Amino acid sequence: MKIFVIDDDPIHQKISEIKWRKVGMEDEVIPFLEADAALLFLRENQHIPELMPDLILLDLNMPVMDGWDFLDEFGNLPQAVHQRVRIYIVTSSVDLRDQAKATRYPFVSGYVTKPLNDADLSRLRLS
Repeated sequence: MKIFVIDDDPIHQKISEIKWRKVGMEDEVIPFLEADAALLFLRENQHIPELMPDLILLDLNMPVMDGWDFLDEFGNLPQAVHQRVRIYIVTSSVDLRDQAKATRYPFVSGYVTKPLNDADLSRLRLS
């Protein structure tokens, strides 16, 4: 499984990678500090299925392009990408308005608050 972690916090990225390994998952975890870099990668490689992630863990609060902007732009990618890639918002925000807003994006599979625990990782991987 290929997992993109889109988060401007390198510490959270490293913790996520360590936790995936700790629960015995031999997944390929690819970090992106900027959402626009991840989006560019997806656009440039959208026709190469083996380069597409199976799962994206997306932070909401980032500079330059935040998670909402990423989701808006992701919505413009072909339907085949939407069907292949599962996106989970992983954020420190517990704001119910953010949780409600996330449900407006049909390609968002869920909303998880930081920090991720082992049960969250297993659920994300298996869903």
